[in-house]
Amino acid sequence: IFTELGIEPSALSVAKHYKDLLLGWLIDKQDADLVEPIKALGIEVRATDIMMADRADRRRLAMEVLQFARELLEMEAGM
Repeated sequence: IFTELGIEPSALSVAKHYKDLLLGWLIDKQDADLVEPIKALGIEVRATDIMMADRADRRRLAMEVLQFARELLEMEAGM
């Protein structure tokens, strides 16, 4: 959709577009160079391996997502 709108389809472009809605975002490790520019938008971001080739990958990613969600909740609560 972004391409059709003439917008570069990147993690940073998506972050800019949704910055008012995002508190945190997990991006692929291939986009790790975008962590700081995304953080500059006021979005907490983590880069990790988001590809899920097997059950172990799905479990690992789910655990990372839950941990990140806990961290975001703690930040919001001022802990």
